[in-house]
Amino acid sequence: MTKTFLVIYPDGIHVGSGNQPRRTRLFQRIWLLLMLCVVSVPLRPVRCVFGESDQSVSQYMIVTTGRELLVGAYADAHTHFLTRKLRPLGLDCVGSMSVDDKQADIQAALRFSTGKAPLVIVTGGLGPTHNDITRQAISRFTKIPLHEDDNLLRILEHRFKVSRDQLGSNLRRQAQIPGQGTHLKNAHGTAAGLVFEYDQSVIVVLPGPPRELRPMVRDELIPFLQQRFGVRLPGPTLTLRFVGIGQSRIVKMLKEHAELTPNMIQSSHFERGRVDFTFALPENTPRFRSQLQELKQLVIRHLGDYVYAVGDTSLEEHIVSMFESQGQTLAIVEAGTGGLVTAGLSEVDQAREVLSGTFVAPTVGKLRRMLSISEEAWKACTSKSQELELLATTAVGTNGSQCVLVVGEARQDASGFQYLEMATKLPRARVVVQRVHLGGSGSFDRDRLVTRILDGLWRHWREISPEEKGEAK
Repeated sequence: MTKTFLVIYPDGIHVGSGNQPRRTRLFQRIWLLLMLCVVSVPLRPVRCVFGESDQSVSQYMIVTTGRELLVGAYADAHTHFLTRKLRPLGLDCVGSMSVDDKQADIQAALRFSTGKAPLVIVTGGLGPTHNDITRQAISRFTKIPLHEDDNLLRILEHRFKVSRDQLGSNLRRQAQIPGQGTHLKNAHGTAAGLVFEYDQSVIVVLPGPPRELRPMVRDELIPFLQQRFGVRLPGPTLTLRFVGIGQSRIVKMLKEHAELTPNMIQSSHFERGRVDFTFALPENTPRFRSQLQELKQLVIRHLGDYVYAVGDTSLEEHIVSMFESQGQTLAIVEAGTGGLVTAGLSEVDQAREVLSGTFVAPTVGKLRRMLSISEEAWKACTSKSQELELLATTAVGTNGSQCVLVVGEARQDASGFQYLEMATKLPRARVVVQRVHLGGSGSFDRDRLVTRILDGLWRHWREISPEEKGEAK
């Protein structure tokens, strides 16, 4: 009897008739054995958990949320902070994006980010307002349910002095944490950080306010990453902050005079006319600390006139500190900057002890009237520079201040060069008038203008003698 047979070979399907050839019978036996092996193995889902394997994480993505970032109301400062703090741990940021407070936008960002790196850090949207939806958006994306944490509820009860039943749903929502993951304590607010364990990714969510996010990164996130992924603890770092010099000149000096070892991580950041260079080494050993100290001395030797701080001190903090250290106060008289210099310095904690008074007006003429300068004395000035000098000398003594900063109006010379003049009066020193370049009228240009003015004040302070600074006894 003729037999019809179907044979599945690796190169295709063959149909034939007659007796099966030896090759066919052999292949059928092999195929049957393979099928039995597959069937005999119990099928189960496979999930890689980083903490339970030898796999380490070296790359991560950042997603910052908030409509305010997209309309220019605020700049994204979180990416800068996170990359500076995590880079010394050996973590490399491969991308950062800002998205709106919308479910679809947040989930699209997560879809992209989890495909790029095994660790994703999301900021913002954990608070009690109606547009704080990051928690729910990530829960839906990961399909990880949320549940209330009893300890977090007790913290909310203590914070608002009410029982949990009396907490509004918007406040109570902040006690929800993922069922698959953990949370990070918030010592400076009500919204805990969240950790979602998702497939082969870990999604960390941090609160948006910097006063909450930054301590949480230091006290909670970094220890979590060290325990969870085995990232190294931070080694010694050196941050040098420059003003009045460009990045390219700093890089040129380092190439010509510094010997940076391969294990030294170097990063730089330029913002508002200020340049930060950070150097980090992998282990906190005496040898590495000495290496960074030698590098600091080398940079100071070559570019010390431009280094206003070592560490995280801002230019505003440095200006306030230099007056406070000498027991001096400062009066500010502003026309061309609309109070921006005063606003920047006022954010410093010690500003109350240093700022003795401020005068802000759109023109120097109105400043004259605010300071009660007679019209006769004003008309005696033969130049705009003399007007600023008169404003400075008149403002001396305001609320007991011996130091004055005056910012004049924006002007343009015959060649079209836009500038303004600033005058500084320090104790027992003559008034110094400086010309400051105006780059434009946008927020970026205004920020750089404030930096140039503070730089001019700092340089005048450095030039005078200790006796002229009038150190308080």
